[in-house]
Amino acid sequence: MMRFFAVPAALIAVMSGAASPAHPSAAPIARALNGVACPRATSCWAVGTQISSGGTRALIEHWNGSKWSLKASPSVAGAAKTFLSRVSCSAGTNCWAVGTAMLGSTKQEPIAEHWNGSKWSLTVLPEPARLAADGLVGVWCPSTTRCWAVGSAARRVGASPRPLAEHLTGKRWSVVPTRPSGSFSDLFGVFCRRDTDCWAVGAGAISGLAEHWNGRRWSIVATPSVAPGMTGVWCPGRDCFGTGTGGYPSAIAERWNGKKWSVTPLPPLPPGVTSGLTDVSCATSVNCFAVGFANNQTLIEHWRGTKWVKVKSPNRAGTTAAGLSGVFCLSSRSCWAVGASAKQKGIIPDITLAEHWNGRRWSIAATP
Repeated sequence: MMRFFAVPAALIAVMSGAASPAHPSAAPIARALNGVACPRATSCWAVGTQISSGGTRALIEHWNGSKWSLKASPSVAGAAKTFLSRVSCSAGTNCWAVGTAMLGSTKQEPIAEHWNGSKWSLTVLPEPARLAADGLVGVWCPSTTRCWAVGSAARRVGASPRPLAEHLTGKRWSVVPTRPSGSFSDLFGVFCRRDTDCWAVGAGAISGLAEHWNGRRWSIVATPSVAPGMTGVWCPGRDCFGTGTGGYPSAIAERWNGKKWSVTPLPPLPPGVTSGLTDVSCATSVNCFAVGFANNQTLIEHWRGTKWVKVKSPNRAGTTAAGLSGVFCLSSRSCWAVGASAKQKGIIPDITLAEHWNGRRWSIAATP
């Protein structure tokens, strides 16, 4: 397996298959958070993966305004592994988290978990015909009865993937055709201004991938990014911002101005630094945060209306590696970023990481 912080953290669970139902009594030996969403300041949800001696299963944590705590997460019966990648909330009593359940060495299913205000419940989502290795990485819910989830689908685990998009209308999820790019391609992030105006981003065989939903179909829009491509997307207004990893690998950021995608320069990092920006969130069109990793340490970039500025990003004391996978901004004075830290280099993360922006600085918050 590749080193955890050498690629976007949100993709690691897909690559390694790191997740499955474990025995509740088994003590966890590793936990990592992949995505976060906040319907209000006193309620945030973070999702990810936890591994124990009894197996690996989905991880859900909740912020109640004063502390983070663990919440029960259902598992797919008979699955060897399950995990959650992203979460989206249209209201305090309506959140959806998406991920993947591994049913064997060649088969995996897309899953979604729903919060109704009192508990999380699990649904195995439909799959494209004749494709047995399907998983979801991104989700966005523009209303209580509409959601989009994106990921990839393949004939079997390890085979060339194609983009996967699923749409919730009312109470039913259905597969919606997407446009592949090259011999293999997949989608990692999605954002909807409304149900008829969505952007999904990902990677093609040799370039980044951006697809737009106009209410009738998904279509590919040219993007200058190179593979691995974009993993996060957010549209604070007419503009959209996409972030990810390209080239060396190095962190990349792009901007949609209503007509085309173009690269927005990032502050230079020292030569030889491996970096990536796994997710992005905007409080306004002139106030966005992108999070990720740089040489196995956390990386946070701040969009201030005309340029990206690198801001101080704390790392947990006593750890040798750290990275951020997801970010969500409620306002210019309140953002949450989540990820994981590792005690040793070259292994999967074993400690959850949550950081909060109070309008002046980022600080680490205690997590289970």
